[in-house]
Amino acid sequence: SFIALELIFEHRMYMPSMFLILAIVAWGYRIVPGQVNGARFALCALVLLLAFFTWQRNSVWQNEITLWTDVVEKSPGSLRGHANLGVAYNEAKKYDLAQQFLVRAVAIGQDDRSGNFSPAKRQKYLAKAHDSLGMIYREMKKYPQAIYEANLALQLDPSRPDPLVTLGIVYARLDQHQRAYEYFKAAQAKGLTSIDLYNNWAVSSFNLGMVDQAITLLRYALQLDPEHPESHYNLGIAYSSKGMLEEAQREMNAAMQLRKKALQGKQSRF
Repeated sequence: SFIALELIFEHRMYMPSMFLILAIVAWGYRIVPGQVNGARFALCALVLLLAFFTWQRNSVWQNEITLWTDVVEKSPGSLRGHANLGVAYNEAKKYDLAQQFLVRAVAIGQDDRSGNFSPAKRQKYLAKAHDSLGMIYREMKKYPQAIYEANLALQLDPSRPDPLVTLGIVYARLDQHQRAYEYFKAAQAKGLTSIDLYNNWAVSSFNLGMVDQAITLLRYALQLDPEHPESHYNLGIAYSSKGMLEEAQREMNAAMQLRKKALQGKQSRF
């Protein structure tokens, strides 16, 4: 097959099922002339049935959480399902649930005998799970666990830049800014460009006395997301330290307005 091997991927059914569908259509065409009314009724019933199943299936695709929850319910031993559901909960900031599914993904991956993955691909999924666990522990302020998971992710997949950002953020929060700076620099060297990288790298640069570099990094962050309040606030602090009070005031005002907007958005939700 020229389609990559995945044992339970729906797209592998599309082309084989095409020939079955053609055969059914040809058979239906042969019997319809003698049974017009019955055929019409059967066709309408089939369309309604398929429409119901389509609606039911589409409800699963509402978001990443509903999609991967469905996968995990149907395949309790799925490494991919648990890992991706954990990542989805992490992105939704539901850290306890994210931790639960990612820990399960790691357990499944370490004892995987399904044959669904090559050793290299299984290792990459495990690296992704450990990387995400590092981010979760970072946000939960469980720094030793965050460091452990990030380092484990790097051992499994040295090409991943995200664990370096986690390590940088953790060491910055522990006031080890020189060490944090080196991790941020290494993440950029691996091709990463993200708000987390530039904003936190700027904080470490500022604390190391490299104010101009901090300003440059924060401008990069705001190019990626002009509505990132923390970057506006940090840029205001950096401008203020250089005596650029007008620019500092502008950035502080922008940060305040964006935070106010975000708060109003939360209050308007059910």
